[in-house]
Amino acid sequence: MKSSQVEEFTELHKLINDKHFHRALDMLKTAKVDAKILAIAPKNCQKGAGNSALHFLAFSGSSKHVDKKAVQALADILCPLCAPLLNHRNELGKMALHTAASHGNHILVKALLDADAGIIFTFILTLTLNYS
Repeated sequence: MKSSQVEEFTELHKLINDKHFHRALDMLKTAKVDAKILAIAPKNCQKGAGNSALHFLAFSGSSKHVDKKAVQALADILCPLCAPLLNHRNELGKMALHTAASHGNHILVKALLDADAGIIFTFILTLTLNYS
């Protein structure tokens, strides 16, 4: 984590984690975007130490019973706003891309790949597979 990184379980994290996607969208549309959008859940956070808003969307947006349009809208807003966190790894060493893929959140996987998340990892993996 960067020394300037904010460690806090923010209201945005809570809304996304609790699957209140429309409220999170309203917050993002009306609130002034500040450093808290790039906040990382603290190490003692039981909801997911080191998780960003993208990580929370990765697992909470994967349920069969969520509003897929709201998940898409959040992904469309969060990916550019959270660009510095696209390759951020949580305390388990996972990027939001890993979490989204492992939870079957194809909406966020596509949005993250479109935003070039994990591109270095993907490039190295491709080279490894092609030249092994």
